[in-house]
Amino acid sequence: MKTKISLAICALILSSNIQAENISYNEVKKRVRSNISSELVEREGMGAWNLLGVVTGLGKKLKNRVRGTLQEQTDFKDPKDKLLHPRGICAEATWNINERTGLTGLFEQGTNVPAIVRFSAGTSQSEYEDGKARLFGIAVKLFPSRYKKQKVKTANLFLMGKNGLSGADRPSFFYDRNNDVYFSNIIPEPEGFIFATIAKLFKQFDTPITVRPLWPLAEVNQQNQIVNHPNTPYRIFVRPQDFGANQDPALDFRKEIASYGAKMKFDLFVQELESSERQEKIGVLSIDTPFMSDTCNQELHFHHHPNIEIKKT
Repeated sequence: MKTKISLAICALILSSNIQAENISYNEVKKRVRSNISSELVEREGMGAWNLLGVVTGLGKKLKNRVRGTLQEQTDFKDPKDKLLHPRGICAEATWNINERTGLTGLFEQGTNVPAIVRFSAGTSQSEYEDGKARLFGIAVKLFPSRYKKQKVKTANLFLMGKNGLSGADRPSFFYDRNNDVYFSNIIPEPEGFIFATIAKLFKQFDTPITVRPLWPLAEVNQQNQIVNHPNTPYRIFVRPQDFGANQDPALDFRKEIASYGAKMKFDLFVQELESSERQEKIGVLSIDTPFMSDTCNQELHFHHHPNIEIKKT
């Protein structure tokens, strides 16, 4: 499966006010860990006024934030609370592809590169409330190099729970007694007024908003070399291994994730074609000890790569 960036998307990238500068894993790690704290800061995120501004067309704050998320390609932004996914916890990680895939770039067998991961909730609801869903998400920043001091352009992966913007009514971020839990780059269409309104705003800058593309991972390999003929999967599924469910409903999800320490591992599965639902396991994402910091929540930026035309061969 080959990919092609349209001229419109290229123009969008080139017109961005802030372009990406190469950065090393060690630089990002040092900066994100520079102000580690155990305090559960209650960052409020998006409020009713932000949403009203979208509906009326008078408000610019949320619109500017969305534009920045989709266009600014830097790995850090000015320190300010996020309107979406305001509360989170970060960790160092390793992306290891140990199965033959037929895919390219960072999906190729033998790939073993460092990453920074942020686990977050889409709104300010970080504690479990019975009957009230939370919007769980995972953002992965991959560094296409085995050398942690090498400056590279990062590739970012965005994952949400299988229910997407409908969220999940369960005590644990990773486990559900009755349902399969996974995170994916493709989610269902949003339901309800609030999230349909946010979706409408995102569509002004990129579409479809229910798909976060995987082509950035397929177009560069672990030697930081551009792949001439990339082969990109249609979808990825990230499933937690059994590292012990902490189902304490009183726990803020950040405390829950911190309680696992360095035990978290996720199996990586891909669906190569939209026309085939077959999933193949390709590797493991291993998480180091999670931590909270102001930089993790206010400055670390996982820039959204634009959707592109996908042509099948």
